Amino acid sequence: GQLEVDSGQYDLKTDVFGVSGAVAMYGRNALEKVKYCGEKSNCIIVHGCPSKEEDLIDVTRMNTKHWIPWLAENLRKEKLDVYTPLMPTPWAPSYEVWKKEFEKLPINQNSILVGHSCACSFLVRWLGETNRRVKKLILVAPSKISKEASSQQIKELYTFEINKSIKERVSQIVILLGENDSDRIKRAVEIFSKDLSSPVKVIKNWGHFTFDDMGTTEFPELLNEITSADLTLCEYFDENFVAYWEDADISWRLNNAGFKNVYVPEAVSYHGRTAGAAKGG
Repeated sequence: GQLEVDSGQYDLKTDVFGVSGAVAMYGRNALEKVKYCGEKSNCIIVHGCPSKEEDLIDVTRMNTKHWIPWLAENLRKEKLDVYTPLMPTPWAPSYEVWKKEFEKLPINQNSILVGHSCACSFLVRWLGETNRRVKKLILVAPSKISKEASSQQIKELYTFEINKSIKERVSQIVILLGENDSDRIKRAVEIFSKDLSSPVKVIKNWGHFTFDDMGTTEFPELLNEITSADLTLCEYFDENFVAYWEDADISWRLNNAGFKNVYVPEAVSYHGRTAGAAKGG
């Protein structure tokens, strides 16, 4: 069935009896949990901008270059919904035009946003202006140094002040940097890392994470970064569930956040104390 709460509807499918039963018993506290972690996890990968004149030949397929197809295929094997939009005129990106295209996608609090190069500036700018919440932001070889931009349009894309409060609304922020990338990218990484308080993971022997410098379309480090989510993003058992349905609640929330529920018959747990409910109430 469907459950309507304030600003939206929540489609209760797989574990409908458990979650709806919990909602019936515990009311709004349960609804707040559904609102926070009930939306299905997805991954949105935004490509970069061509920097060389010869790259302009391929602008109609920027979202199928480098490691993007390989990454999308492997994420779909993990049952994750993946979106790889082709952003308009990537050789001359307009923030407002990109924003309009980007907001057509199903972005929610369980979304994982991945940006490459110039797209990192777009994502950070968008998150700062919209104050949206997402599960994770991964910046791959981010670029932002406006005075060294390859075009006036890219320079305008880079010209914004980073909203430092983004880190309060994004559960995890990670930056990937190639050891052999340019000084321009390394300076941009310093800016993003400082303002967003985000860790930088340096990958040896690689540069700007393009096929030309990697020699492969496989990017296992990025795949691992996306799939190794943090359990605390959905918290643990909800203490508002005094008795019953707490297991259904956490299982449902974790399933929608991209985790797998697995039954392990060998696992044994012991109750420190027992209690029972009286018949009829």
